[in-house]
Amino acid sequence: MNVVKEFIRVKATLGKKPLQDLLHLPEMTDQKILFALKLMDSAAMHTLILGDSYKETYVAICLWMFRLTLKYGLSALYSPAVFVLWGSIHSILGQFDASFEAEQLSFDVVDTTHPGTQETRCYWSNKRFMNRTALVGTKLFEAI
Repeated sequence: MNVVKEFIRVKATLGKKPLQDLLHLPEMTDQKILFALKLMDSAAMHTLILGDSYKETYVAICLWMFRLTLKYGLSALYSPAVFVLWGSIHSILGQFDASFEAEQLSFDVVDTTHPGTQETRCYWSNKRFMNRTALVGTKLFEAI
């Protein structure tokens, strides 16, 4: 599994357009893709528990989720986490402006897809905090 290759594929797909443009993606409605994202999200979280030998798998799964978001649209449940991870990768690379932009996008997605839904926003705030832990940061840094 080549995480760097996957990262480059996502960057190439994004091109030079600003991340904020992703807010204009349609809402993801394909139930098969939503189910695939659910499985990938679960698998990604389990790879964190399994330890260092799965760090590249974690990052690769999250990058695959990002590519599905770019292709099929925004999911209020999964896209914010994908954008948080994208921001974490940029933070590790020292690209703090890109990191902040990606993490802000995670909240903007929640606000756009479910305006005023505090429960969803709180859920992603907690998920954001979890992705900021040293465990995830270390795994991402070592994987990249």
